[in-house]
Amino acid sequence: MRTKAETLAEIQTLFDGIAYGKAASVLRMVEAYVGPEVFRKAVNAYLEKHAYGNATAEVFWNQVAATSGKPVDKIMASFTEQSGAPLVFIKSACRANTTQVALAQERYFADPAKLAAGSREIWQIPVNLRPAGSKDATSRLLTRR
Repeated sequence: MRTKAETLAEIQTLFDGIAYGKAASVLRMVEAYVGPEVFRKAVNAYLEKHAYGNATAEVFWNQVAATSGKPVDKIMASFTEQSGAPLVFIKSACRANTTQVALAQERYFADPAKLAAGSREIWQIPVNLRPAGSKDATSRLLTRR
């Protein structure tokens, strides 16, 4: 979640291992969702357009969305405009010689009482599913609880 910081001390308190780890994980997730080549193409387009200038994070996300044709702007907003991180549950079952997969999400809390109480946050989570023995993945966007 974005936090307003105006002084050097405030800025320094925001950049810790958790913030960097979350940012890196979200970027890797988006790269996997759009594909490495498309992601690189979007990054290059962004850098060319804004070389020696300034841009916002939204400008970057919008570039990745425009290059990929996927709702990266909505995905990124769901991770930066609300606190916490999602916990994704996956349940699979084999029926009629077909594997069926069900996904669910809720906000992760380390505190079991808070986790049991639930919360209202919902993320836009790209999920890549790949059957065993296959090289091809199917991408889905988890947008509901």
